[in-house]
Amino acid sequence: MRRLGLGVILCAALATLGMTGTDTGSVRAALNDQTIDLDQVSRYHCHDLEYPTLRCYRTAAELDQAIASAAMDSGGESELAVLAVSYVRIYVDASYGGGSMVISYPYDRLGDIGWNDRVSSFKTLNSGGGRFWQHIYGEGWSYGFCCFTNVTWVGSAYNDKFSSVYPN
Repeated sequence: MRRLGLGVILCAALATLGMTGTDTGSVRAALNDQTIDLDQVSRYHCHDLEYPTLRCYRTAAELDQAIASAAMDSGGESELAVLAVSYVRIYVDASYGGGSMVISYPYDRLGDIGWNDRVSSFKTLNSGGGRFWQHIYGEGWSYGFCCFTNVTWVGSAYNDKFSSVYPN
């Protein structure tokens, strides 16, 4: 029997509790095992596979390597299996530039993790999808995405205007 990755277990726990978004009160971010302010997260390349700790790296290549390592640490599952738990990778700049974050959880308030009104491009990471929302707690207009979509720029109407995100 294969071990379940931590992200899979946490997602199942959230679903069991009926939670629609994360409780970011206990979230912390770490860069090289040093705590950083959550409002600095979008300056780096991070993932939430160890939620409530956001692991951050200085380069996109370091983040990619960490995700590959997480796959090996979770019982030999493939990197694709780990990314199947994650549903979107967001970027500060158009064309996948600037800081980025691999997201595995719903976030009621992206601002709590340094990402309010910061998303300019994104890549969906699996065959699922989700929805960005203009305001916290899924309020206002929404921007849906699905199924291995790569969006190099969300467009001027949506650029830097997302405040919450939920998987479908």
